Amino acid sequence: SPAAFEPQKGWVDNLNGPTGLMIGVGKGVIRSVLVDEKNRSEVIPVDYAINGLIVIPYQFYKSQKRLANVT
Repeated sequence: SPAAFEPQKGWVDNLNGPTGLMIGVGKGVIRSVLVDEKNRSEVIPVDYAINGLIVIPYQFYKSQKRLANVT
């Protein structure tokens, strides 16, 4: 999925997944798609996911209260 802010707004490094589908529809190559309206997609910008992977371990390291079974 595309980026929200970093390295620049809308940055995409590949055309796999929902980005490729949107480009195909935009260019007119894909004219119809069978879709079940009950299904919902959960797509988040890639930079949100990467930033979360960076911040979560840092916050865990900073926390004063740690579980005994986590090493």
